[in-house]
Amino acid sequence: MKTNNVLQLSTKILTLIFTIVAYSIVSSQNYSNTQFVYNPAAINPAIAGESEDISLYAFHRSQWIGVEGGPEDYIISGNMPFRKNMGLGLFIDHSNLAPLKETTIKGQYSYKIEVARNRFLSFGMELSINHKSFDFSDFPALDEGDDVIGDLESDNNIKLNLGTGLFYKSNNFFGGLSFLNLFSKENINNDFRQKNEKLTFDSYLFMGYIFNIGTFRSLNNSADSILIKPSFNLRYLRYNELNLDLNLNTLFYDKFILGVSHRIKSSIGAVTGFRFSEEILVGLHYEKSISNVDFTKNGSFEVFLKFNLGKYVDRVMLPRFF
Repeated sequence: MKTNNVLQLSTKILTLIFTIVAYSIVSSQNYSNTQFVYNPAAINPAIAGESEDISLYAFHRSQWIGVEGGPEDYIISGNMPFRKNMGLGLFIDHSNLAPLKETTIKGQYSYKIEVARNRFLSFGMELSINHKSFDFSDFPALDEGDDVIGDLESDNNIKLNLGTGLFYKSNNFFGGLSFLNLFSKENINNDFRQKNEKLTFDSYLFMGYIFNIGTFRSLNNSADSILIKPSFNLRYLRYNELNLDLNLNTLFYDKFILGVSHRIKSSIGAVTGFRFSEEILVGLHYEKSISNVDFTKNGSFEVFLKFNLGKYVDRVMLPRFF
């Protein structure tokens, strides 16, 4: 019996260590490829309101499929143009990897100027509130003598932060640069017992281009185009080194979306989507790790839903594939 208790306690301790290490890895990955492609305001506040629609977005991500208690992420966001040249956005993100939970709420503001005909440059700012909690009640003590985990205290941490960004778009080209979490502090030597900290932040540089590779007659005899959108997202996150995301998405009949993605030395993925109307887009994304650090062989799964609630102002002629 005593041997079994020791084994159970050892398992709990290893699970706790695994969770904390895994959480740091998941947090460092920040937003996925799907976020960058279909909800880019998540990484750049200057994009808030750019579509000239009132846009709503919902997202769910389950990582490490097949691993009980694997990371889960839920996002709800919205943005809209405000007056003539401004945009507003709200972003709520909740992630869960017991015993660790994290919630981030961001308010965004953008200002847009027309630098040439149908060419726009936007500036954006965001204020974020981040809440992290460690709830060790998910790891109850085995018995009264189990003071290794049972005596650990739950912890709550709330931080305010700022982010800023630039965004440029023309009829077919788009690109942006942003700096988020400007006032984050991390230990220089990753030793949590030391207080030797420095300011760090997350930075993103992305670009893409929309190619029209041909016009053809659809089943209802209307003229439709095949659009291809290659893009990249170069990221430097405060927890790890520089990394690069590559994406290629194709739009058929103005309704069907097929795409592939590759996070260099990390993962590969595929996305499919269907636009039920001008207002509703539904998509699925599957991602498979190719790195040496792979906690599961089953990959990660995402589902997203995007609503455009009508034209708030007259829309600039930009292909509806951004």
